[in-house]
Amino acid sequence: MRPRKDSLRRLRNRLSQRHFRERKSMYIKELEERTKNAAQSESERNQTLIREAAELRGAALKVRSQILKISVALNCIGAEVGRILNVQGAEELEPDEEMDEDEGSDSGGRGNGMRSKRHRPPPKGMI
Repeated sequence: MRPRKDSLRRLRNRLSQRHFRERKSMYIKELEERTKNAAQSESERNQTLIREAAELRGAALKVRSQILKISVALNCIGAEVGRILNVQGAEELEPDEEMDEDEGSDSGGRGNGMRSKRHRPPPKGMI
């Protein structure tokens, strides 16, 4: 009776091993499929990011070009305004002495008749 039990046990062990190998094989195939899908997803994401980066570079160049055009236009306008003020400045602006009494003169003897906060000395308590 003993040999029959041993043979049944061996048969069950073989079947269990076969099932284990099958499950292991299926699990490995599933992991390979997941890896393949993840790699494709990663590749698609990379392509999307590359495309997006190229679009952003193009947009940045376009904005940079617009800024340059605006800067040139502002420089031209500033030069024109400066030219007009210099021409009209001699005719329309009065010397510092004729400014309102409450405003006072802070031109420091420059006599250009124009006031600017940049050229004012700091308050005496600040020095």
